[in-house]
Amino acid sequence: MPPGKPHLDGQTESNASPRHERGPATRPVVRLWITGLATVFVLSCLALVVLLRSQRRVDLTSQAALDDPQIRELVIRELVRQTSGAFDSHPDASVARVLIANVQKRRRGDVSADTNGIGLRERDFALPKPNGTLRIVLLGDAYVSGEGVEPNERAGVFLERLLAAQAAAPSAELEVLHIGVPGWNILAECSFLRRQLTLLAPDLVIQIVVNDDLDDVEGVRGFGATAEFTPAARRHADALVKLWNPRHQMKLPGTTTNFLTAGHDSFSRERFHRANEAIVRLAGAVEERGGRYLLVARWDGQLAEQALGWLAAGLRPEQRGFLRRSFVADSSTWITDVDSFWNRTGMQTLAEALFHWIQSEDVLPALALKPATDLRARSRSILVAGEKLAVVEPRANRLGTGFDFERLDPDDGFHFYGGVDRRGLVAPWAAFSFRVLAGGTLVLRGSGLGRPELDGVTVHVRCDGEELGSFQVPASGTFEQRFALGDATDEFVSIELEGEDWVLTGDDLRDCGVFRLASMEIVAG
Repeated sequence: MPPGKPHLDGQTESNASPRHERGPATRPVVRLWITGLATVFVLSCLALVVLLRSQRRVDLTSQAALDDPQIRELVIRELVRQTSGAFDSHPDASVARVLIANVQKRRRGDVSADTNGIGLRERDFALPKPNGTLRIVLLGDAYVSGEGVEPNERAGVFLERLLAAQAAAPSAELEVLHIGVPGWNILAECSFLRRQLTLLAPDLVIQIVVNDDLDDVEGVRGFGATAEFTPAARRHADALVKLWNPRHQMKLPGTTTNFLTAGHDSFSRERFHRANEAIVRLAGAVEERGGRYLLVARWDGQLAEQALGWLAAGLRPEQRGFLRRSFVADSSTWITDVDSFWNRTGMQTLAEALFHWIQSEDVLPALALKPATDLRARSRSILVAGEKLAVVEPRANRLGTGFDFERLDPDDGFHFYGGVDRRGLVAPWAAFSFRVLAGGTLVLRGSGLGRPELDGVTVHVRCDGEELGSFQVPASGTFEQRFALGDATDEFVSIELEGEDWVLTGDDLRDCGVFRLASMEIVAG
């Protein structure tokens, strides 16, 4: 999540559960449930009246009314109208969520939040693609769906106009579609598109990836709010891997992100590897069906070329590019001074850059595109595509050898990938990163939660994916466990903890805990 990008949960800390910032308050949710149930009841009664008057033979129950497709559709539409949430769960665990479908005449903040029939912030489009249609897909997350801008101010709208205006051989039907959902990661984006590819049949896919696209994707709980788990790893319960966990989960002042995107340890590299596999598979599938593919990295800091090198491994040079830092860091293209989603100017600049690449590389020969002489000079230069990438060594120079919850400082936040909260409550799964000492030993100190259900529960300890050993959690009292790391060859290692069982805790019993962590460190010998 780039600087200033809003936390998708939109939650605030409570003393009952600091692991995640809480979603909408319980009381408004209860009111929504009451309103929804009342609506269902009223509509069901009306439906029964209609059915009786038409002398249809039905079982006089609410369920019988809801079994009628037309009545059910009316009920769903009314519930959608009543809820303030944005998301709907998706049965594909890799996708995790889409937007609530068929939302009409709704505004979120200052902009329209209408959606189409498949849960995208896009107009309805035909599936399968009709003959004679030239279809371009912009694939991504909220940067593509257009956080903070009106639908007609997004990059695809400007790009579609440019293509139509400059086409010497206009297509009978030209579409540039925004396929993106806030909070999606690379795996979600690739899965959603690839698994409908023959229906969508894009002639060109431009996938825009950002810093936090290695994060877990939260699921959805009642009335469209984001959940505190990822459907892709339900065994992890309420543990979420997030680039910005040091700020949002650990609440450490002065700390922004961990080193998830640095590629310095096996955990980070594995995230890049899985994302790369999904990208290469999607790109290959698109080209097998006659389309073209371009991966565009919108990455903060100095790591754009390094990240693109890992994500685009296996792609041809002409299939990958990155946006220059001068454009990424330009706050005049953001929706606010602190929210780095593109505003209208940023969207238009991006569209012009994409058009320049499409036209100069003759990516869509069917359009016989003419150069656009009025493109701004900057738009021609912000997208670097097809060039040799610089080799940048992974940097995690501020990462230490351990932390202690009694003395946490901002730099300690770099250790935490996810699965532990500010109080040290460890979820059923947790992951950390450390600097290695040659021949070192991992020392873990903690205490039981005072819950007899946990007495003797086994916790597995892994280093770079390989099991170091395990230990049994006491119901109460403190403990110390030591695990020899052996001859580690990397400068950094990742440590994972996984419990075989857990208890429910917190005021609403939605926190899952195994033990309380006091400290972890790698010591010599």
